[in-house]
Parts: sequence; structure tokens; C-alpha cells
Amino acid sequence: FITMTEVTGDSWQDVLRDYSFEEKKLLAHELLRQVLYQYFCRGHCQGDFHPGNFFFKREDSNIKIGWIDLGQCLKPSILERRALFLAINSLVASESRELGPLFAAWNFNIDKLSHITDRLPLLLSKVFSPFTYPSAFSLKNWHLKKEIDEILGDDRWWFRTAGSPDLFLSIRCWIGLFTMIEALDVNVYFKGIWIELIGEMRESIPDIPLPKATLEKVTYDDLAKVLHVQIFHGDVEKVSVQLPSRSLEHIEDLISPDTLIEMERVGIKLKKIVSDQLHNGLRPGVVVDFQEKDKRYLVTLL
Repeated sequence: FITMTEVTGDSWQDVLRDYSFEEKKLLAHELLRQVLYQYFCRGHCQGDFHPGNFFFKREDSNIKIGWIDLGQCLKPSILERRALFLAINSLVASESRELGPLFAAWNFNIDKLSHITDRLPLLLSKVFSPFTYPSAFSLKNWHLKKEIDEILGDDRWWFRTAGSPDLFLSIRCWIGLFTMIEALDVNVYFKGIWIELIGEMRESIPDIPLPKATLEKVTYDDLAKVLHVQIFHGDVEKVSVQLPSRSLEHIEDLISPDTLIEMERVGIKLKKIVSDQLHNGLRPGVVVDFQEKDKRYLVTLL
């Protein structure tokens, strides 16, 4: 609830010290639900998002959240809200989406983005991964900065300097939310709450056209969806496993230790292959094609 009268309740320190695991989990879900509603449906949100600007109350089986000190109020434009909604929802629904208009709506410098165009689908999929994960997501195990560095490397400068100041105010809000949820040390089903509110969010954001962008056409369809691992004995396929493309980062777990040693001996360095694939935007293609006597390992991104 939002009020202009005096609000009392539990502080963040009280929450971390005294609330049960289930209460913390309930609070984390409610925080996410309220931020999604405030940002997308109401068009304003806490611009200075940190624990000191909230009070909390346990009432029966619910947790109420008091939003206080709204001196810095975030008011994202309709265009920014619509672009962010489409960016996340297209990933959640596995829909194709041209990315140039999204970045244009966020006032990104398109010339700077042109240097990393091929990696934008993977980059956004990583940024929004809490909302696409099929079950409860652990923010403690989410190393976004490391993942962005693996994708962009030294080119991360182009992305960091291409964004607009207004967008980074919104990013501060989301970082504040994620930081509070992480401190609660609970897993949250981001995707489930997104789906719960999707109808209300869609109806609340005017259906205005996104701006045209001069960026080379790139869509979510350019991103590989499946990692296909095949093992052949002679000409006979003995193993065929399909996994989410993100499993590429754990490919060493899918190959026997003896084979890994042999691949290393002949100069096939899996860590470099994975790094190169991420740097190329995780696009469809052959990752590994290795023959060991009568056994062949074929790993492809589809």
C-alpha cells in the first residue's frame, strides 16, 4: 500500500532477523508483484529503491509492504514500459521479436550498438533470465556481470555507453528489487508471477508503435534454443540428447573424462570453444565434431 500518512511496521533488519523462511518467501513474491504492477500498470515506481524506503507488516497469512519516502519517483515513459514489456514477454512466450525498435524505444545510441548487434539476443536473454527460468530462480547463483563480460568482453564499453540516463534510472530500480530479494535468501518463481500479471500489464500499457531503428535486423530467433549432443559408434548413433542451449556452459559434464583428456591432447580446448560461442552470440552451428577411434562426438546448437 502507498500512503501519505504515518506508516509504522517492521524494518528491513526486523525482517531479516525475525521473519521465518516462508514469510521471507511470501515477502519476496509480494515485492516482485508490486514492482511489476507499479512499473508496468501504474507507470511510476520507487526511484530510490532500497530497504530504508519500506516498512513491512505481518497480518494473518499475508505480508503488507508500506512504500515510503517517494521523493524520487521513477516515471518511465509509455514507450519505455511497452518496450520492456515486449522484450521480457517475447522471451517468456518464446516469440520472435525484432530488437532494434526495443533499443530505439529505450533511447540507445544505435551507432554504438551496431558494434555488438549479433550478441544482443543472447545479452537480453541473460539480462531477463529470471523471468524465463522454468522454476523458482536463485538470485544468489545469478552472476550477471560475469555473464555479460563473457558475452561482450572488451566490447562491453559499447553497450554501457550506448544507453540513456533515463533507462539507467529504471535499472537502478530493478537492481534495488533484486538486491532485496537476494538478501532474503529465497528462490522466487519470477516467470509464474509475470504470467499471473501479464493480462493486467498488457491492458495497462497503450498499444503504441515502437520507433523504427537503423540497426541491422536481429531477433530472438537468431539465438540457438537447443544444444544437441550426439555420440556415434561407427555409423550408428548411440546417444542423442537435446538440452536447453544454455547447457553449453556445462558441456564438459556431458563428455567422459578420458575423452576430455584426448580432446585436450589433440588441441581441442572446450573452455575456449564455449567462450567463442558466447562471444558469437550463441548462434546455431556446430560446436564440437570430434572423432576418437570409432567413436564420434557431435555437438551442435540448433
